[in-house]
Amino acid sequence: MSVASFCSLATISFVARAAATVNALNVVVLRHVRARVDMVPAVMLAGLFSVAFALPMALPLQASTRDLLVLAGMGTLQLGLGCLLVTVATRHLGASEIGMFALLETILGTLWVWLGIGERPTELALAGGAVVVGAVVANHWAESRAASRAAATASPA
Repeated sequence: MSVASFCSLATISFVARAAATVNALNVVVLRHVRARVDMVPAVMLAGLFSVAFALPMALPLQASTRDLLVLAGMGTLQLGLGCLLVTVATRHLGASEIGMFALLETILGTLWVWLGIGERPTELALAGGAVVVGAVVANHWAESRAASRAAATASPA
């Protein structure tokens, strides 16, 4: 049974919007508490809660040892390390910058697949990726110029 036949399109759209909203709320909360609370342990707790929630739905487990090793590596490196880095980044970056870096993850993932196993993305996907990368670079450039101007006006010549 496919996901599409199991869930209606409205349900899938709702879950996608809810995930984006919760992700945005996560970044806002992390930015708000960054000076008072170390949120890195929360990343581990979130992983443990995810396992506790998902494991009953995965039983009876039919994954091979190799599959379990691949899943453990992906869960640790791809998901765990990514969440940890976003949590630490909220101490140093604004919410808009974190959002832009989240978009980069999708683009870079496509490029890694292309480089790693030769699955070439479509021209439209490459054009979209170029737009997002261009936006990240332009945003960084604009913020760097604004910071330089602010520093120049703050220090007497």
